[in-house]
Amino acid sequence: MSRYAAPRWIRATRPGHCAQTGCDEQIRPGDRIFYYPQGQAAYAVPCGHGAEQAHDWQARRQDEENNTSY
Repeated sequence: MSRYAAPRWIRATRPGHCAQTGCDEQIRPGDRIFYYPQGQAAYAVPCGHGAEQAHDWQARRQDEENNTSY
């Protein structure tokens, strides 16, 4: 059984770009990013996509925890 690694806030260890389509924001080592380990996607903070992704993830997680329709 594989274990799912949940997305989380981390510090970038290497340079890159925000994973949001159409975003050109640079990510430098040490920058705070919202990271999805499953797809290795990093979302930057200055462009706002990091906070947006974190908010969306939290909302989906709460929806699943509060789902009582079974």
